[in-house]
Amino acid sequence: MKPPVTYAEWSALLTSLRKISDNDEEILCMLEQGSIEWTAGVGEKIGSLSLKVIENRLQSTSELLLTELKRLEGEEAALIKALINTRKRFSFVHRFCQIKAFPDEVKDILLEVLNQFVNDSQNALVASTRHDRSGRLAYLVKSNSLLDYRQAEAPSPSPNNPVNYGNGKTTNRRRVLFR
Repeated sequence: MKPPVTYAEWSALLTSLRKISDNDEEILCMLEQGSIEWTAGVGEKIGSLSLKVIENRLQSTSELLLTELKRLEGEEAALIKALINTRKRFSFVHRFCQIKAFPDEVKDILLEVLNQFVNDSQNALVASTRHDRSGRLAYLVKSNSLLDYRQAEAPSPSPNNPVNYGNGKTTNRRRVLFR
């Protein structure tokens, strides 16, 4: 596939991006590389289609989160995984909002819609944990906040990725903490 240049190409890609699918990353990469002449008529149509993409993706993300939350069965790890998956979906939408071909005004509007939805979702999750007497659910929801969707995941230490202990030295060896 080549990056979109005409309204028809943009329209086709935006329409296919409205629903979550396996080739979303490829489509988004094409859109990020694309360009278009932002004239009055074309700009309004692309902006309208983009807003529909955002709304549909956010609705789908919300539905997927609810589905994952219904399957929790009291497992904390499942809750954390559901929140991380949701943050990844929000991160995808955030990337979409910042496509270079969009004018700054359109980017600002799309980001405002995204940020408002994420804030509302996080507030709803926090409010739903208030019935938990232990406070554990509230702690998990706050410490795995949906608002952190812009943060990149830190690489985990592995044999090929030595650990830096903050003293300027890296080592592949195990560090003894107690003697």
